[in-house]
Amino acid sequence: MTEDQAKPKHPRGFVSRCDPEFLRLALCYLENELPPGALPQLKDYLESNPLNREAFVRLSFAYTAAVGELRSQSLLKNMDRQNQSGDAVIMPALSTSESSQTLATPLVEMLDWDRRDLKSTNADKSGLVWRTRSWLAFGGLAAAVVIMALMIWRMTSSPPAPRAVLVESIHAHWLGGRTERVGHAMPSGMIQLARGTAEFRTRTGVTVVVQAPARLRIQSGQRIWLSSGKIVAKVPHTSVGFTVQTLYGSLIDLGTEFGVSQQPGKPTYAEVFQGHVAVARVGHTAKSAVPRIIGSSQAVNMSNNRIVSARPMSFMFVRPREVAYWAKLRLSDKKALSPADQGYLRWLAFSHNLSESPNLRAYYTFTPEPARPNQLVNQAIATRGKYDGQFGYPGVPDSNPVWVPGRWATSQVLKFVPSRRTAVALQVGPHFVPIHAITIAVWLKPASMIRTDHIINQIRKTDPRFNFCWLGSAESDFTPRGIYFDWGTGRVISTPVLPTQSAWTFLAVTARARGHVRFYVNGKLVCTRPCPPPPVAKSMSLLIGAPGLLNVGTEHMYMQGKIGELAIFNRVLGQGDVDAMYRAGRPARMIRSGK
Repeated sequence: MTEDQAKPKHPRGFVSRCDPEFLRLALCYLENELPPGALPQLKDYLESNPLNREAFVRLSFAYTAAVGELRSQSLLKNMDRQNQSGDAVIMPALSTSESSQTLATPLVEMLDWDRRDLKSTNADKSGLVWRTRSWLAFGGLAAAVVIMALMIWRMTSSPPAPRAVLVESIHAHWLGGRTERVGHAMPSGMIQLARGTAEFRTRTGVTVVVQAPARLRIQSGQRIWLSSGKIVAKVPHTSVGFTVQTLYGSLIDLGTEFGVSQQPGKPTYAEVFQGHVAVARVGHTAKSAVPRIIGSSQAVNMSNNRIVSARPMSFMFVRPREVAYWAKLRLSDKKALSPADQGYLRWLAFSHNLSESPNLRAYYTFTPEPARPNQLVNQAIATRGKYDGQFGYPGVPDSNPVWVPGRWATSQVLKFVPSRRTAVALQVGPHFVPIHAITIAVWLKPASMIRTDHIINQIRKTDPRFNFCWLGSAESDFTPRGIYFDWGTGRVISTPVLPTQSAWTFLAVTARARGHVRFYVNGKLVCTRPCPPPPVAKSMSLLIGAPGLLNVGTEHMYMQGKIGELAIFNRVLGQGDVDAMYRAGRPARMIRSGK
């Protein structure tokens, strides 16, 4: 055996192969500075990898020996001083701050066995010093053995912490006859959510919201395999690196909140709400393995071939704050809630989330406020305090719409009557109507399928105009049973798309300047038309539920029915967002259940 082979193996390379976060937690534990919430994470490291367990043993021995050496050196200094003065020898105690500040260098030196000759002795040291160090080393070794024995006993005597715990359930139905209960551990195998929404929290503190139908597996506190469905992960800064794996790649958190959708036969869709995410698709070349970083309000589609930018569709995801708001509303109601009442609470939670969108120009939920019974209040956070509506057609007495029961028994909406020319007037500035991109979405219930009903309309007959209305089946000048949209430079009318029976209906129109106008009915795209050039911004007054002029022959254009919700965005909503708004607002139906 050569001299190099005879040297003890250098463990620094061994320890360097361990996770740096594990080494940090191990040192904090040995120094008695481990936060209470980090103990399960350390136990997970020790249980999952034998390399970590061996490294922990080495660190324990090295740490104990280092403390012993420091104490012995401190003892030697005191012995020299006491011998000079003739007093007795007293062992000094090391403070926590002194220990943490001085242990770093000795610990590294003890791990570097190639630099330290364990067989060398100091001929200048007295026999008393040598015996003191021997006893301290023996005591440190015994203490390390006791510590490891206690840790092993604790790990084996108590069951391991679950990978995740169910926190909230919104009418969640699980396949396979499972009855997961709030507060209990999630299963370790494949999870299949058939209906509803569920929220669980991993042992590393990550909050995950799952929307049905979904199939996923919680592989660890830091990793989830998503086979199909939609999830949203909100990751605290202490759990950076949380990963969602799909068929087409991985999404690695960099301290953020993001959503992932994996539908059968479609690319993986990912959107970042806050922070940043590293996206890496599954590939066979070094170039394909390079991750792409996406930030807030950005989205991508990921497939076998590439990663491409996509239009954000944040409303299609149920986010943790929405679940929390829904749970708060549910707990605040003292009585037992019917399915319809539950649906109303879920809509309130979705509406609360929607109102915080920065792209929302105006949002009217048609919720009466006791202090202002004759006003329609704008609920958009970005423009709150502006664009509130006043009941009544300007200059026409007794033209106020009235409050009546709405889509749910506990909600209210406005009823419009043509004979009284009821309307809501909006005094808005020159920049109220977006000029580059726009989306208008409304819930309404016409009383007649024959009439032409104006939903929102400019009050003066001047260009540019702004108009959105429902064309009744008896309309002769335009396409019957269609949707009329005028952004200010030219009308755009859909093909006949409206239902034939009077019921609560969700209409939406999106337009992009020199792009396309898209019409949606009950969340589905029904017609696409070319879009004229953008309008010119100018000051205007608008009416909800009435045409802009009191001319003879316009009586059939007043709204006859109910309006329950109206939203105007300064961006084009995607199919997923429009469908999410429809599913959230359906009366007596589950929120985004997939049916």
